[in-house]
Amino acid sequence: MEKRLASRRVPDELRKRTSSSCDTCRRRRCKCVRRDGSDQDCVACQRSGIPCVSSYQRKTRLYGSVETIRDRIRSLEALVKGMFPGEPIDSIPALLELGRKAGYEMPKLDLSQQTGDEKRDGLSSPESALHSLLCNDKGNDQLGCSGGSQRQPQLVKDVRGHSHYIGPSASLAFFADLRSLVSEQQPSSCFAADTLTESLEARPSLSQGPSSAVSTNPEPVARDEGISLVKAQLQKMPQHHLLALITAFFHSVNADFPLLDRGYFFNKLESYIYSIGPTEGLDDGWVACIHTVLVFGCWILEDDGRFQSDELSMLRSRCWNLARGALAGLLTSCTVSNIQALLLMALFLHNNNERNAAWTLTGSAARIAIALGLHRSDIDDSLRLTERDSRRRVWSTLFSFEQFLCLCLGRPSVIDCREVTLGPAPEDFIPGQPSHHQVAIDLQRHVARLRDVISFLHRPASAILSTDTPVTDPISLLDSLRTWEAQIPTYLVIPSDILDGCTAPRDAVLEAFISGYPPAQLRPTVLIHLTYNNLVIQLSRPYLLTVISMSRRQNANQQYPWTAPGDTLRNVRKSSEYLASSCVTAALRIVNLLILLDHANSVNGKTSLDLFYGYSAGMILLLRQLWIMPPDLPKTMWQLEDTAQSEVQCMVTRLQSIMQENAKCPTMQRFKAVLRKFDEAVLANRQLRAQHKKDEVPSLNLTPGEGIEPLSSSGPQIPSIDGVNSGPDGTPLDSPSMWQESMQTITQYSLDWSNFEQFLGSINVA
Repeated sequence: MEKRLASRRVPDELRKRTSSSCDTCRRRRCKCVRRDGSDQDCVACQRSGIPCVSSYQRKTRLYGSVETIRDRIRSLEALVKGMFPGEPIDSIPALLELGRKAGYEMPKLDLSQQTGDEKRDGLSSPESALHSLLCNDKGNDQLGCSGGSQRQPQLVKDVRGHSHYIGPSASLAFFADLRSLVSEQQPSSCFAADTLTESLEARPSLSQGPSSAVSTNPEPVARDEGISLVKAQLQKMPQHHLLALITAFFHSVNADFPLLDRGYFFNKLESYIYSIGPTEGLDDGWVACIHTVLVFGCWILEDDGRFQSDELSMLRSRCWNLARGALAGLLTSCTVSNIQALLLMALFLHNNNERNAAWTLTGSAARIAIALGLHRSDIDDSLRLTERDSRRRVWSTLFSFEQFLCLCLGRPSVIDCREVTLGPAPEDFIPGQPSHHQVAIDLQRHVARLRDVISFLHRPASAILSTDTPVTDPISLLDSLRTWEAQIPTYLVIPSDILDGCTAPRDAVLEAFISGYPPAQLRPTVLIHLTYNNLVIQLSRPYLLTVISMSRRQNANQQYPWTAPGDTLRNVRKSSEYLASSCVTAALRIVNLLILLDHANSVNGKTSLDLFYGYSAGMILLLRQLWIMPPDLPKTMWQLEDTAQSEVQCMVTRLQSIMQENAKCPTMQRFKAVLRKFDEAVLANRQLRAQHKKDEVPSLNLTPGEGIEPLSSSGPQIPSIDGVNSGPDGTPLDSPSMWQESMQTITQYSLDWSNFEQFLGSINVA
């Protein structure tokens, strides 16, 4: 019996199923046979003379047991949840929408047989503001139906899987609402399947079609030849030499300018060196990152005896030409790797006397970052954890560097801080306590606040957008900065005997502190304090210029503004003198911090900004030496001033020694030269004063546009801290309006101090 049944069975490879069954054959439960193709009527319908109609799609046959199918679905669901955390996947329309957002080609499904519950789940999309307005078709209040349905900013993915930021007012956001509305009723329509980000970036094509309207690679043959030469040189280089180049970058650059993950970078580097094609598997951004990292490594180790004389110079020249040649492609596509490459190139240019080029590339990187949504850490929950941490690391570094350039160059920012959110720190951002990064973020908020105040004070008379927002007085800004300093964690505090001394700290004190502090934490901690004190200088140095200028006027009625180290400075009567004294104190602190780094052999004068802070502090201390004592002060004050001048000169000498030893890049060497020239001019001025004590005190001739003009007696007076003084019209000098007028008057000549030769030429030393 079993043998006879086995002979009747059709082998599996010969079994055939019809592609579709008509409705008549379905009801009769018979095989629907179509002889001349699937488009012809079936045999049963032809014999019966009835139309052959197929209203139902063929059901998908699932092979295997119920348990196997269930386990497979659970595994696929876990994969989707892991790749898209936080995205809704509870309904078929939600899965279709998720696939379209990710740029995947989704199947055309017939959802007409969904149950009522499934349809309700598919229609309840919180992202569709337009559907909320149309959800009530019974004449109810539409505003009530759409209450609280304002579209939130979101990230959408293009055809390559890159996330892009779409704000609530964007036309693409309205397009997404329309597409969501259509996809709920007709998910298989062409409009519902349209890719949202087609207009943001062109779809990459591998075909040999016509060239793009924007050519991003004008000489691909020359570029491939250059990459082949670099790869050949790296393949011949001993592995420990290549490792030394990469280690030098991560130790000297990435530690202060965190952009790249070390392990991930090594994977990309291996793919670059040993790939079959020129750049197989790597986008242009990562190739440019690799080239720029090699440029930094060759630059840092250019005097290393392990390498031949021309080996590093040749590799550096080739890599830099390739990185610079890739700029067109980096600026016309939006990826995180492009931002990393642009920032690395900007830092390299900044420290090689190309600050305008660095400013331009940083601004371009900021716009790309905003296009990708890096400035909104509250909308990246749908990304993988590693991608989220990378985006936040890159944005934090970009934001800090862009704000630094804005203050140093006195230029407006491309970042609107009102639309920026800064999320928690990535776990691997800085080794050690996680709140270290949070302290730096809080300080950046003060940087943005100060920059906004300065831009408000210097707004043009016919600005496009005028505002009546009152300006916070500089005393309040300084108090908020000191509140930040008082609230930092104890493990980030520098001892007062190192930080606050008017003379260089003793070696024993420095050694005791360095030996008990984690080596990996020393530079990050000192850099935070350097940034803070430089911010105090940025706030208060216009007032120091005012105090120095007024002291050089004839018959200047001025108190002694420089208090002893133990004083709180609150006993200074005039606020301008209080701010001037705070400026000098911040400069002394910066010198002490650099002495601390120098004692630990941690000063980076090549790829970091250590010596820029020293330059900024040195100009302040030299300007302090131009202050002239009023003749009516008591003898004790003259003795105090002589001691202070001697201490300041000693600190300047120590600072110049540090800069002379560590200035190893063109930009820092230029700052060192400017500081030396200013020191020579100040010394000549002091010697001339000493020879002619009985003669008329020479004035500090600051021409308009180069310094602070002496304040006339008929002009606005300097507001006082205690609010006792008043102006000629009886207005209290501590009122917000007077604060605003005073700060505008004092800061109208706040220049970029990197070009201080004009100020040197204005000093009257004859």
